Amino acid sequence: MNDRTQIDEIKNKLDIVNIVTPYVPVLKRSGRNYFGLCPFHKEKTPSFSVNPELGLFKCFGCGEGGDVIKFIEKIEGIDFAKALEIAGAKAGVKIVHHTSPQQQKEVQIKQEILRANSLSLEYFNYILLKHPLGQIGRDYAHKRKLTKEIVKNFSIGLAPAGYENLKSFLLKKGFKEKDLVAWGLLVEKNGKIYDKFRKRLMFPVIDHQGDVVGFSGRSIETEEKGPKYLNSPETAVYKKSKTLYGLFQAKDSIRKA
Repeated sequence: MNDRTQIDEIKNKLDIVNIVTPYVPVLKRSGRNYFGLCPFHKEKTPSFSVNPELGLFKCFGCGEGGDVIKFIEKIEGIDFAKALEIAGAKAGVKIVHHTSPQQQKEVQIKQEILRANSLSLEYFNYILLKHPLGQIGRDYAHKRKLTKEIVKNFSIGLAPAGYENLKSFLLKKGFKEKDLVAWGLLVEKNGKIYDKFRKRLMFPVIDHQGDVVGFSGRSIETEEKGPKYLNSPETAVYKKSKTLYGLFQAKDSIRKA
């Protein structure tokens, strides 16, 4: 199956009206088309049209238009490859990538970094919310007026005291020490490898697609040595100049505004 065939199969299986409706809740049928307020610009009179027969959308106000994959790409602010992946998942079509061995290796590395980061987020969040070791973090969060809603929305966690907590957890998940050091979750010093983040409130850095690309750890003990904030290094998935903290949580409000 070539790329064009995959794309056509995905578009044929998706109902563009169903895809658009969550973003344009009031779609009214008029003849063959559906009309509603454009999600890409502010307007009072509906000029956003969806044609289910052709699988196309078009705004006669701002000019945006295209097929269902283009809609996902524009509305989520992602590239075509990611939009195709999302569309494929919705359509139940597995994407077959025609890439070189080197490209496949790069993709695999990125996926492994994201998996390690995601598991670390789950670990930190669990410690803060449910584990006895997290009491110091819960006390600090209360002191700084971080409500449960804020903690939940921003997936805040706690790296507990100790040098091998996260290390032990991730090694049991099949990761290698050298990789975890390269990805900024562990650190190597004087021949020893241990947790980089310790006794810190953990703020995950989440990109606009919802992937955990790094962390920022805030020290919660004034007498603790080291920087107040300790951040992840740049990796294959984390480019600091291209990542804005909080954008993932704010993007829906930004889109509506």
